[in-house]
Amino acid sequence: MAEPLNYWNPKDSPHPPAEEKLKPTAAVPIEFDALLSQTNDHAAVQAILSALKKMKIEVFRANDGKRVAGETSLHVRAADLPKASVVAAAIFARRKKISAYPRTEQPTEGSIPDINFDTSF
Repeated sequence: MAEPLNYWNPKDSPHPPAEEKLKPTAAVPIEFDALLSQTNDHAAVQAILSALKKMKIEVFRANDGKRVAGETSLHVRAADLPKASVVAAAIFARRKKISAYPRTEQPTEGSIPDINFDTSF
């Protein structure tokens, strides 16, 4: 019979603590000599990477090794920096504009009115 995992006891966990799994920051290759961005907004990083891939601009991505609230830095070649910085700035501006919209409240069960349709034809 299968036994449930003991999620709440770190001594019985088969995984080592998170501090042991951290990897050191990767060395940035020399051809990527310009820092494009350093942020902890991982969705923006993915959007920038996909936009620059469409433009065929090579990017080196380096993480600081932290699991929570870690920063990601994007490095490009100095020749590609003017084009890449326009793309990154546009994506960051768009994300800031969208996050400035007020969030709508989700309806609760009691706030939705009951609608009774007459189906007797």
